[in-house]
Amino acid sequence: MMRTETKSFLMVLFLLFFCWKCAQHPALDLGLGPVRGPEDIVERINKNASCLHSLRAEARLFSPHIPQSRLAKVTVLFAEQGRYRVTFSALFGMTAAVMTIRQKEVSIYMPLANRLYEGQFTHQEIDQVLGINMSLTDLMTAMVGAVRLPPVSHLLDYRKTDAGYTLSFLCDGGHKEVQVAEDGLRVLEVVYFDARNQAFLSKTFRDHRVMDGIVRPGEISLVFPARAEELKVIFTRQEVNPLISDQQFWLDIPTSVERIRLPFE
Repeated sequence: MMRTETKSFLMVLFLLFFCWKCAQHPALDLGLGPVRGPEDIVERINKNASCLHSLRAEARLFSPHIPQSRLAKVTVLFAEQGRYRVTFSALFGMTAAVMTIRQKEVSIYMPLANRLYEGQFTHQEIDQVLGINMSLTDLMTAMVGAVRLPPVSHLLDYRKTDAGYTLSFLCDGGHKEVQVAEDGLRVLEVVYFDARNQAFLSKTFRDHRVMDGIVRPGEISLVFPARAEELKVIFTRQEVNPLISDQQFWLDIPTSVERIRLPFE
């Protein structure tokens, strides 16, 4: 007969394992019912993303290539029709940079250098100005965290896994694999592959929570294996669908500022 101490020890191990699994992918009871197939997953995820009309958030940035004294915190404003305002703050609240995007019009104001960069930004120029070596689209994914899936007509593969579901889609000459939780709604990871089947970017989403009926990640990580580049965004505050005036997506620029058009000469 098993000793009482041994039973207690095994019970503690089981509870620890159970709590760890729950912490990895905590269940959210959204009343969606069982997943009926890939069409159902695509519909759930895209419907959730379409419910986010605006966002006001604060987050911490972490990257081995970004000194924490330089970009310690970000404040994000997002509204539909491609409008963004991201304020990058250094330690002690000093503003290091303010980036606004309206449709394809991009501006980055560096108040300490008294410079305004305007135009089309490549990831090399984002790196040169902000120290973040990634495309503007990837950077905005990290800042806002909304995920949309391609139509089912682009689906290459669909399978059930221990964690939930894996869907593969055609994507820009290669493909991307999407890991989705068992509820068919929470996107856990998106990995992008080129035409040679080499992974060049992964996006990981963690700590999901429901805010006004919208499922939002609390933490987002972007990893570029070839460049050994990583950016982690941990939200400290999120407000979904607040009223944001269009005026907040315009910069108040001093007349003495040095204006630099992009691309660089």
